[in-house]
Amino acid sequence: MSQEKVFAVIPSSDKGLAISLEGARRNASLLPVVAGVFTQARHRKPPSKWTSRRFAKIGAAALVMVGIAMIPIPDGVDLPARGEASEKRIITAPFTGILAEVGVSDNDPVSAGQVIARLDVQETDLELLGVIAERSNAIIERESARASRNAALLRNSEIEVERLQTRIDLLEARKSSAELKSALGGVAILGDLKSRVGSTVRQGERLLEITYPSQLYLELSIVETQVGRVSPTDRGTFRPDYDPSLTFAAQLNFISPAIDTRQQTPTIPAQAQLLDSAQGLTPGRSGVL
Repeated sequence: MSQEKVFAVIPSSDKGLAISLEGARRNASLLPVVAGVFTQARHRKPPSKWTSRRFAKIGAAALVMVGIAMIPIPDGVDLPARGEASEKRIITAPFTGILAEVGVSDNDPVSAGQVIARLDVQETDLELLGVIAERSNAIIERESARASRNAALLRNSEIEVERLQTRIDLLEARKSSAELKSALGGVAILGDLKSRVGSTVRQGERLLEITYPSQLYLELSIVETQVGRVSPTDRGTFRPDYDPSLTFAAQLNFISPAIDTRQQTPTIPAQAQLLDSAQGLTPGRSGVL
């Protein structure tokens, strides 16, 4: 705690007023004004005008200025933050196709092996039927070549049957992979996936993630102009956007030396560790630290 002291002498008197202020950072620049209130009358009015009523008025004005001086100066920063899980699994599209169904909502709990979403397999079914028909014809040709004892034709027919069988196996595997399942129990983070039902997703495209919410941390973005005002040892309070009444104590533990230029406003990535229980907070929730 810091301490500021103001002392002003009443003109033509051996008495005065002393004020001591204790507290957090205050607007110290106003403290000399308090003393000036008591001394300015010396230059404007003769000592004979110092009445008790005038002294009371000046004293009241001084108390108002003292109150203003005791208002703390805001010196914190607000950092955009997002809750992230230490352990998570990314689910991608197994093949290019139509997203047919999403069976859970954002931040829903899921169990290992649970079906999260499905891709449409109608085109796959049609293709599979066509390949099965081709394989049947290839088998007939193979048997015909075997009956005629045509070695070259037999060998080509066997190769064709094997090729078509491989395509059948791949298409059946595609059908099986059309059901997107959770690899572990946790929380489903969908983002905008529900709004994309009926649209095409590309093979390997990231669709959603499954997070394990027992260990959470905060991903932060620091604007370049603010980085000088924070350090990896600073503490703060995280308030999620979905419920600002919830508060979670957190401490910065990492500030990246590199600037992320992917956003319109370049930012510096950082991380903070939650110091309290994360009960009520789920991964993927945004807020302010």
